[in-house]
Amino acid sequence: NYVYRKDSLIDNISGFGDFSVIANYRLINTKIGSDSLAKNKLMHRLTVGTGVELPTGSYNKQSVVGYETTFSPSTIIGKPKFELDPHLQAGTGSINYIFMLEYLVKMNRLGLSTNISYKMFTENSNHFKFANRYNFNSSLFYLIKFNEKVKMLPYLGVNYEMSYYDNNNGLDVLNSGGEAIFFSGGLNFFIKNIGIDFTYFKPIYQNLFGYQPSNKTRIIAQLT
Repeated sequence: NYVYRKDSLIDNISGFGDFSVIANYRLINTKIGSDSLAKNKLMHRLTVGTGVELPTGSYNKQSVVGYETTFSPSTIIGKPKFELDPHLQAGTGSINYIFMLEYLVKMNRLGLSTNISYKMFTENSNHFKFANRYNFNSSLFYLIKFNEKVKMLPYLGVNYEMSYYDNNNGLDVLNSGGEAIFFSGGLNFFIKNIGIDFTYFKPIYQNLFGYQPSNKTRIIAQLT
């Protein structure tokens, strides 16, 4: 995470994040034979998942927020002022729980994928607790099959994110939480059992509580 002030880099906090372990179970999975592209074949599946996020990422890196100047008869001394901002950290410092629900329906090459997730945070050793978060996304996709080993999946969709206030020492953090809606689009390439995914997110609506940096464009790349 980078912080700029008047085009000057004043802070840089980076590192590995929290490690997640998630287990999924497919409740419904339509069987349509060996030819998944058979004409007028409807398939759908429903998957539930749960997991835990472990506090492996650093969460105590302090940021420089200004300088204190002291004067003496012969010297002027400037000392940096440090502050711990939980939102800039690579990790949360807490054990968190994840719950997921995914539904996919496809007719021939055209399909719709919908995902809902909920993350429940616990308090870390600094007595800070991130607000529980809801995520919803739905995307329309089209399957392009080059051969038995290579496929491509372009998709367009919408994403919704929402959370309430964070909590610090039992008090709400006023400049935290809110909701946002993103337009999303991307490409997923499949080569045998390898998937490479690129997704673009553009904010189209946001209502953030208090004074917060607004959401900007996101680009996410994944290897599966």
